[in-house]
Amino acid sequence: MKKAITLLLCLVFGMSATLQAQYQLNGSAIQTDENCFQLTPALNTQAGSMWYLEQVSLLENFTLDFDIYLGCVDVNGADGIYFVLQPISTSLGSSGGGIGFQGIVPSLGVEFDTWQNNGGSEAYDDPTFDHLAIQQNGDLDHGGPNNLAGPVAISASSDNVEDCAYHNMRITWNAETQTLSVYFDCNLRLTYTGNVVNNIFGGNPNVFWGFTSATGGANNVHAVCLDYVSFTDQLTDTTICPGESVQLNVPGGFEIYIWEPAEGLNNPNIPNPVASPGQTTTYTVTVIDECGNDFFDQATISVTEELAVDLGPDGFICENQAITLNADTPGATAYLWDDGSIEPQLTVTHSGTYWVQVSNDCYTATDTINFDPLVVDYNLDLGPDVTICQGETAQLASNIIDEVNYLWSNGAATPSIAVQQAGLYILTISNDCGVGIDSIQVSVIPDVAVNLGDANQNFCTEDVNLLNAFSDGATGYLWQDGSTAPTYLVEQTGIYSVTVSNDCGAATDVVCAVVQSCNAQCAGMNITHIVDCEPVTQNYTVYASVSGGVAPYAVSGSYNGVINEDNTVITFGPFAPGSNYILNITDAAGCVRSVLGKPSCNTLPVQLISFTGQALPQGNLLQWRVATETNCAFYTLQQVSASGSVFTPIARINAAGNTSITQQYEWLHTPAPQGKTYYRLTQTDFDGTETALGTVALQRKAGSAMPEIEAVLPVPAQNELRITFNLLEPQPVMLTLYDIAGRIALTQTIAANAGSNHTGISVANLASGMYLLHISGKNGAAVQKVVKE
Repeated sequence: MKKAITLLLCLVFGMSATLQAQYQLNGSAIQTDENCFQLTPALNTQAGSMWYLEQVSLLENFTLDFDIYLGCVDVNGADGIYFVLQPISTSLGSSGGGIGFQGIVPSLGVEFDTWQNNGGSEAYDDPTFDHLAIQQNGDLDHGGPNNLAGPVAISASSDNVEDCAYHNMRITWNAETQTLSVYFDCNLRLTYTGNVVNNIFGGNPNVFWGFTSATGGANNVHAVCLDYVSFTDQLTDTTICPGESVQLNVPGGFEIYIWEPAEGLNNPNIPNPVASPGQTTTYTVTVIDECGNDFFDQATISVTEELAVDLGPDGFICENQAITLNADTPGATAYLWDDGSIEPQLTVTHSGTYWVQVSNDCYTATDTINFDPLVVDYNLDLGPDVTICQGETAQLASNIIDEVNYLWSNGAATPSIAVQQAGLYILTISNDCGVGIDSIQVSVIPDVAVNLGDANQNFCTEDVNLLNAFSDGATGYLWQDGSTAPTYLVEQTGIYSVTVSNDCGAATDVVCAVVQSCNAQCAGMNITHIVDCEPVTQNYTVYASVSGGVAPYAVSGSYNGVINEDNTVITFGPFAPGSNYILNITDAAGCVRSVLGKPSCNTLPVQLISFTGQALPQGNLLQWRVATETNCAFYTLQQVSASGSVFTPIARINAAGNTSITQQYEWLHTPAPQGKTYYRLTQTDFDGTETALGTVALQRKAGSAMPEIEAVLPVPAQNELRITFNLLEPQPVMLTLYDIAGRIALTQTIAANAGSNHTGISVANLASGMYLLHISGKNGAAVQKVVKE
C-alpha cells in the first residue's frame, strides 16, 4: 500500500481526532491525513518526532507495518528517520545529523539514514549508500560498541531510497526469542537478537515507541504512514441485542482480508464488514499485505440472552428475622423492587409478597416470592453416653422427627448416624426460626495390644532383663508360667509368651530369648551347633561343640552333662519336627553361652543344584550352584578326616543372603593333598544355624597329565586371548569359555604337544564381562577366570 506525499502549505482539516490523540507530535511533526505524519518539511535545521502516548511492554510481541517516505533529493538530501524505543518521555528529538535519536539514553533505535556523516564532529563511519542499522543509547557511530547490527543498504535493489516514493516497512519484535526484525519492500534487511530488556533498559520492559527525524545543512521531506500497529489496531469485543448488527473495522489498504466464520457477515473479505450474528460469536480476521505478511486479530460479539431472574422458592420468615433477597442476574443493567429500590439485593424483615423487575437494553424479566410467618420450639435429647468395643457400631438418633434440618458435628444431615470412632457427637436441628442442640459422648474400648519387642532377643546374664507387656486399658496379664504381672524377669534362655486381655478381647505375643554372658573375658567362647534332619520322619538330631572359655563346661537345657575339653562334639535328640531345643553351656570361669533353635527340616535355607569338584594341576577346584537362598550368611568347606568323624573347616565363602536367582560359587584348594580327599559343604544362617549340604571326593595322582595354565593375556582382553599352558604328554585339548551363568560362550579343540603350548582365542564378538576358561585334557582340566573389556 503506497501513500502520495502532500507538502503541507496549510493545515489539514478532517483528520481523525482519535488517532491524533494517541500520539504526541513534537517540533516540525504534523499529521497529514488519517494515518500519515510528516516529521520534517524540506527545510534545513528541522526536527520532528511523534510518540505513542502510552508505554508498551517488550515482554509481548509487536508488529509495526508502515510506509516510509525519505524525500526526493538524493545527493543533497538529508538526514533520515529513526524508529525508537525509549522509557523516558514523549517529548524527545533533536535536529541535524543525530536524526533526533542522538543522546537518548537508554534507547533502542532502527536507523534509516540517507546522509553520509564521516567528517568533523559527526563522523559516524557511515557507508556511501542509504543505509539501515540497529543501535542503542543514542549513539549513531557504526564503529562503536553501541552499533548492534548493520549498517546495510536500506533497499535490497538500490543504494538510493530518496526517490519520491513511499516504501513498505515492517518491524517485528519476538519477545520469546528477543529478536528485532526489519523488512524493507518485502525483504528482510536486518535482525538483532539480544536481551534488550535487561542489557539496554535495566530490566524495565515498558517503553514508549515513536519516530524521530531531522535535517541540518541539507534537507528532505520525511514522513511515515501507519498501516498496521499491533499496539493500537486491535478489535474490541462488543455486545448487541438479538437482531442487531455491528460493524467490524481493521485498517484498510491491505491486499487480502479473510473474516472467519463468514456466517453473519455481509462480506467476509473487506476491512469493515457488518456483523449480524444470531448467537455469541468470536470472529477472527486474517489480513495479508502486499508482501504476503499476515496479521491476525479477534473480536467477540456477544448476543444478549433473554434475562431470567429467580428469587428462589416461597418460604417462612421468623419474628425479627432479616432475609436478603438476591436478584443479581447476569446481563442485567437495571433493577426495580416493589418498594422502589433499585439495587440487586433487598433485605426484608416481615412476611408478605415481594417482587422484582430486572432489565437491560434488550429484555425485561420479573419474579415474586412469598414469606409466611414461622415459630419453633424443640426439646432435643440424644440419650445417655455410649461405650462400644473397637470395630463395633453405635447408632445415634434424634428423638425429634419433623420437617427440620439435621446437622451432626461430623457433617451428616440425617436424623440418625452410625459411628465407630470415639468422640463427642453434637446434633443441631433447625428451621428458619430456631434450633435445638444436644450432644452424646461415644467411648471406644480399643483392641488390646501387646508388643514384647523383637521376636528374637538377646540378653546379658549380667543385666536385669524385663519383658514389658503393659497395655492401656488392659484388665489382665497371663504369662507362660501363670504369672499375672505386666512385666516378666528373664533369667535364662527360653520361649516366653504373654496374653493381655480387656473387656473386649485378648492378644498374645511370644519372644524367643537367648541369655548369655556379655563380659569381654567371655567373648572368645562360642557354641557350634549343626542340625541333621532324618529325611523320612523329619526328626532332627543336634551336634554341638564349644570352643574357647575355660574347661570343664557344664551343659544344661535339652542336653545335661559335662564337657571336659573344648571342641568335643556332643549329640542329642532326636526331636520331633517343629520342636525347639535349648543348649546352655557354662565354663569354669562362669561364662555362659546359650542357643535356642527351632529347625525346619522340610524347608532348606538353600536349594542346592550341584556340588562338584575337579583335580586340576594348580589344586582341587570345588564348585557349587544354588537355585535359592533364604537367610543364608555364608558357606563353609570342610576337609573330612580318613575316619569320617572330624570335619576341619578350610574355607568360608560369603553368600548372597536372600535371593531367588541362581548363584554359582567356587574355591580352589591349594596346595591340594595327594590321594583321595573328601570335602563337605555346609551352609550357615544369619542366626548361626548350620546345615550340611553335600560331600564330594577328589583323587589326585602324582605326575598327572592334566593341563597346567601358565598365562592368559592380556588382562582385560579386548579382541584376543593369548594362552600358554603345559602338558606332560601330547593329547587333544578342548578350550571352552563359559559366561557367569554357566553357558558356553565359545569352544575350540587343538592338538597340544608335550611341554609348553601357545594358542589364541578371538573374543572380539563377546559381550564385556567375566568368563571362565576351561582347558580340558584326557586326565582333567585347568580353569582360570578371564575378563573381556
